Amino acid sequence: MAKGVLCFHGRVCIPNDSGLRQSILREAHGSPYAMHPSGNKLYRHLCEMYLWPGLKREVTDYVRPKLIADIEDKVKLIRDRLKEAFDRQKSYTNLKRKEIEYSVEDYVFLKRVGLVAYQLELLLELERIHDVFHVSMLWRYRSDLSHVVPVEEIQVRLDLTIEEQPVQMTLKY
Repeated sequence: MAKGVLCFHGRVCIPNDSGLRQSILREAHGSPYAMHPSGNKLYRHLCEMYLWPGLKREVTDYVRPKLIADIEDKVKLIRDRLKEAFDRQKSYTNLKRKEIEYSVEDYVFLKRVGLVAYQLELLLELERIHDVFHVSMLWRYRSDLSHVVPVEEIQVRLDLTIEEQPVQMTLKY
């Protein structure tokens, strides 16, 4: 015993005083140098300096509620940020989305069959072709009369291939 402190193998023996033990735990966990250590790290740190029965259980009981509160705060923050990002994306999407209506004179090659799916209107001879596409695969079409090909000119074979015929020759140097 040195100056009123009882030591055993170089560690200070702490009496069964819950106020003193809680004060030691608060100081060890709340110190700016401790950086809020986890229960195991705090236990190892306190074991080097102090000796008291039930130290591991008291460290766990002290750290667990703080750890749970920290985790709950982080989960709430993550949920809030995800909701903000979702709302922001949704507002961008809604600004760009517009319903398209067709008139009798319009040339329509697709019909909508779901929120994000379109179906091609194909001839019976082409029924073996998959005719439903996700909206991400579609591009906006600008009408151009040079794109119109009379159906009679296309000879589709039974294996769904066609014979390509050059339309225009271009020179490349």
